Amino acid sequence: MRRLHEQQIVEIHLEIDDPAITCRVASVTGAVATLIRQDQGAEKLPPAATGHLVFEHQGTLVALRGIAASLSEGEPKIEFVVIDNVVLPERRAAERIPLAATVRLRTDGAEETAFETVTADVSISGALVERRLGMPIEELGMELRFGGGVAPITCRAQQVGETPTHVGIRFVEMPPADRARLAGIIFRYQRASLTPRSPSGLVTARR
Repeated sequence: MRRLHEQQIVEIHLEIDDPAITCRVASVTGAVATLIRQDQGAEKLPPAATGHLVFEHQGTLVALRGIAASLSEGEPKIEFVVIDNVVLPERRAAERIPLAATVRLRTDGAEETAFETVTADVSISGALVERRLGMPIEELGMELRFGGGVAPITCRAQQVGETPTHVGIRFVEMPPADRARLAGIIFRYQRASLTPRSPSGLVTARR
């Protein structure tokens, strides 16, 4: 819990697989984090709801398992009590995942020359994107779209490597709320990949 700080943006992912709950950290005392929901007016959490508190810390995805509870009816405050340590092994927390997203790159003030490409893989700190003819190599404004009608994740893209077919980019100047959303997207993908599958190939529920 020492990795959390006041005013940090985090997400709660309940095990019932409801949409992620975006929160701001109000305080941290021992294993208890008091959080303020950003979607004020939403329904109260179910009693003793288990899930994960997901956030980014120094370029690494952190997912803490615990119990979330609304403090009172009509209040936007949630208490999250951690019951396990980091749920993802360190290698998995920092690795790139084969997640496809549409990427829009542009130089400052030059919307008419924007380039679109797609990711080959994504991590909390950067991505590998397909090279496009004429793609500029300087630091660029970037939008990352994962579909589903959600708002794009925005930041600046800094090139850190290249191959004949792909370009490696680092995410810089990403707003805290977008950093939290990206951590949540990656966590959901990794959690799904760890879920046991039945012989038919369908995901089976954990008990």
